[in-house]
Amino acid sequence: IGNHDMEMGVRSFEHSYKTYEDYFGPIYYSFNRGKAHYIILDNCFYINRDYRYIGYIDERTLQWIEKDLALVPKDHLVFVMMHIPSSTTKDIKFNALLPDETSNANSLYDLLKDHEAHLITGHTHVNGNVVFNDRLMEHNTAAVCAGFWKSMLCSDRYPPRLWTL
Repeated sequence: IGNHDMEMGVRSFEHSYKTYEDYFGPIYYSFNRGKAHYIILDNCFYINRDYRYIGYIDERTLQWIEKDLALVPKDHLVFVMMHIPSSTTKDIKFNALLPDETSNANSLYDLLKDHEAHLITGHTHVNGNVVFNDRLMEHNTAAVCAGFWKSMLCSDRYPPRLWTL
């Protein structure tokens, strides 16, 4: 889920997504389409202050991903969809506690090491790609709303457009 989907002012991360789950379902799940495996997960971690969050994947979710990937054949392409980018640079600052990158992304990368994987992220309102190696890439997509609070252009200076995955 995204940072605008969390419930703020609650006592813990576990309470921050309750309303979302009540209306839309689980904050992480997976499915297969042909020889592709899709993992959808929440990496917006509410830190118990009004509207304060970091990019982080909690241990319960990491354990679930590990079990999920154990059932995926190695020759299947894996797509991981999450809101906050795994990294804004190729050099992760472990536990940097930033709201714009996933502080423990290396834990996710380790789980994906046996698969060719593409991370599909958003949050930054900028289009961009990061190639970590020949088996791991990240594709950050601009929001459909562009940077509406700034102008009618996305942060990458292009007009807003509709994206279909």
